[in-house]
Amino acid sequence: SLQLTDARSIATPVNWEPGEPVVISPKLSDEEASRQFPQGYKTLKPYLRVVDLQATAS
Repeated sequence: SLQLTDARSIATPVNWEPGEPVVISPKLSDEEASRQFPQGYKTLKPYLRVVDLQATAS
């Protein structure tokens, strides 16, 4: 979890398990998030975006 946070500008929720969606850092603009996660991400709130990391690995 800590390695992912450092390497990918994401955060993991409490009790996160590998394979579950992660939170995209609010420090990333929508444009930066789109470049980093070209498979897409889901916006739950203007400040809360999630992405499936398994989709990025493919």
